[in-house]
Amino acid sequence: MEYFYSHIAENDLNRDFIVALRNYAEEVKEQIYLLQHPLTDSKYSYEVHDVGIVLMRKHKIAFVSFKKDNRDQFEDYKTDVLEDINSLSDTYGYRNLVGRVRKWENEITISCFLDKIDDYVQWIKQLELHDENQYRRLELIITLFIGSINDVSNLSLEKSTSIIERVKQKIQVFDGEQTRFIYGDYTGTGKQIIVQGLSGTGKTELLLHKLREIYLTDPQLPIGFTCHNKILADSLRKRIPDFFNFMKVKKQIEWDKLLCVNAWGQSSSITSGIYRYICNYYDIPFWNFRQCGSFNNACKKAIEELKSIKIKNNFAFSYIFIDESQDFDDSFFTLCEMVTEHKVFIAGDIFQSIFEENAKTKRTPTLLLSNCYRTDPKTLMIAHALGLGLYEKKKLWWLKEEEWKQCGYIVEKKEDVFSLTRYPLHRFDDDNDEFRSFEMLRTDDFCNGIKKILIKIKEEFPDVSPEDIGIIYIDDESYIYDLSSNIVNIINMQFEWKTNVAYETKHTAKDSVFISNRNNVKGLEFPIVICITKKIHSTISYRNTLYTMLTRSFIRSYLLIEKGEENGLTAEILQGIRMTLRNKKIEVTAPTQEETQDMLKWFEGAKRVESLAEKLKKVFKELNINDMKVQESILAAINIDKIKNLDYEKLKTMVSLMSSMI
Repeated sequence: MEYFYSHIAENDLNRDFIVALRNYAEEVKEQIYLLQHPLTDSKYSYEVHDVGIVLMRKHKIAFVSFKKDNRDQFEDYKTDVLEDINSLSDTYGYRNLVGRVRKWENEITISCFLDKIDDYVQWIKQLELHDENQYRRLELIITLFIGSINDVSNLSLEKSTSIIERVKQKIQVFDGEQTRFIYGDYTGTGKQIIVQGLSGTGKTELLLHKLREIYLTDPQLPIGFTCHNKILADSLRKRIPDFFNFMKVKKQIEWDKLLCVNAWGQSSSITSGIYRYICNYYDIPFWNFRQCGSFNNACKKAIEELKSIKIKNNFAFSYIFIDESQDFDDSFFTLCEMVTEHKVFIAGDIFQSIFEENAKTKRTPTLLLSNCYRTDPKTLMIAHALGLGLYEKKKLWWLKEEEWKQCGYIVEKKEDVFSLTRYPLHRFDDDNDEFRSFEMLRTDDFCNGIKKILIKIKEEFPDVSPEDIGIIYIDDESYIYDLSSNIVNIINMQFEWKTNVAYETKHTAKDSVFISNRNNVKGLEFPIVICITKKIHSTISYRNTLYTMLTRSFIRSYLLIEKGEENGLTAEILQGIRMTLRNKKIEVTAPTQEETQDMLKWFEGAKRVESLAEKLKKVFKELNINDMKVQESILAAINIDKIKNLDYEKLKTMVSLMSSMI
């Protein structure tokens, strides 16, 4: 992890200063920015160049001249920069909160000449602010410099005593890695720009910022913005206008220039999917699931068609943005690259990508986002450990040392014992390292368990609101639908709260407790989540879901699990969770070479049977359904989104019932 960001070129005048800033940032584990001008708007430019602006939380904003003979120009430069910050403050509605520049300039800014600084480290320490009332004002002003614009309509400069309120009042400040992605120069890096990070590192938000920047350049060809999941694609399409309005984009959105849809699409609508649009643009065959069995196969067929017609520089898109890239095979990225003029931005969850590296070609990321600002580090570690089976005698998967580091871990080894800890980071005011961010409850009655948890939440967080809570089913079994009705009744009657059963409504709702299965939660986050499961299973999809859902929380994640010896909870798992909560680390013995080979065999076998196309083919064969017309009728009646996570036996039962009705 890097704690220093600079967009100033090193030279003989500033080299020692830049090195000192970088070393200090790494030593104290605090983010430092060195800018020449505000990054938020490219229209701002200045005649003076041998200057810099040092930004650091809880420290004065330091304007530094690298030359000693430009005093007049330097003071004009500082005045111009602060005038532009004042303009940005007005544009984004900050002024009523932070005030005009003249109210805070003398208190939180300082002018310095580099030749007058004898000790760089001591100089940095002297910049420290001692008035806590200025901390939040300073953070907001820093966001104006780096383009990490916050919605200040509900923010306050006062520090709240409520943890719920502190989370809602948190000021989002891009770290160096995030800033580097938005403003980085990707010349010579290849067409695919791969961004990987853990759940909660802000990948989607960064894609939107990059989209805004590129959209304003007015490219001639359309921009594609896509993901695999239809619900998430619809959510993104609705989110883009809100984001553009919030970021004061005055240019009207032209939806024929900005295609925000899911990846596949339907034959009946040319603009229903990126792949569908490509097929129409180049006049090549469109393949649906029933014709080719998987999106991977469809993309491969399209690639071969495009190779045969030699499209050369005939591009369908100027740029393509791909979110949740772990849901795709490499064939889709290759296809997008072939039809895109400039860059394909690919963002995904590195944890899931590493976990599935044997199923897909491993790609080297252009940028790694290792800081998770959503989920408490202890909860994140527990989610990773449960996802990989690290607490168990028979682990499901193991990462190499470099992969642990890519996931944001500090790795210490003593023989074959790994100690995994996470870098310190600032999530919100007074982020308490001792706070219990993960709790587990075993119950023989899920409804009673939910009631107990909600009572406890209301006692511990008196100002909690219904929309602060997400109830998520980890399992994808039929019992959850009956359970939902009972939970809705309890919440309505006992707590007088409204509920939103999202797998029915397909959207979020204000003033309502969110209730959903695992298929409708992507991209969402809550102060508190309650995850429900009957049993800890050892399948890839289940463990990925468990990890992903537990990391939806800002404050606390609950795991509500059925009582009994068959629930998959072992003494080792319980002990591992307790140790992580107590010591804020994962201590685990690395698997032997033989165990690693067993993991690989298990993984490859598990991956094979999880292919929906293969499961359906096997079901048809086992049930002796050989008539192609009958198969096509069954496939036409199937809702793929609802069955894609069914286990084999349930899928077979459903197909058997459908065949008997044809």
